[in-house]
Amino acid sequence: QAHAPIPNENIYDFLNSPEVWQAPGEAFLNGSTISVEQDFLVATVGIWDNIIDMRTCLQNMLREYQLNECVVELDKSRVIEALRFHPRGREKIGAGIKDIKIGHHPSHPGTRCFIMVRDDGTTEDFSYKKCVQAAADSISPELGRYVERILRNRAVSS
Repeated sequence: QAHAPIPNENIYDFLNSPEVWQAPGEAFLNGSTISVEQDFLVATVGIWDNIIDMRTCLQNMLREYQLNECVVELDKSRVIEALRFHPRGREKIGAGIKDIKIGHHPSHPGTRCFIMVRDDGTTEDFSYKKCVQAAADSISPELGRYVERILRNRAVSS
């Protein structure tokens, strides 16, 4: 009788309760099981629900746009939000952002990255991975280490 549901208890309310989401234990994230405090699973990152949404959104943009194509306004605002987390974000923005397009990284041929076209006409490349890593580090050291492993493993297997 101790496990009988409370009348009219909403299972979704229960699953989203602090007792469930903030309990320490195993977390299943993107195909890997890790043992961490689960706070980061519901920690918002800027405009994203969580760090995985942030990474996936930016990754998909790099795949979906053609080379040298400028991103649409909605995606531009998402990239600018991600850039807030970049360790050198202010320096990269410089004179201001006119456009953001997809290009090849100058030091890593064949690797796509975001290219910012500044208001003064100069361009600056930046890696979404540095934005994601800095965002993860700002949430928790555990999440930072986890994301670092994921990003490093993807780079090696690419």
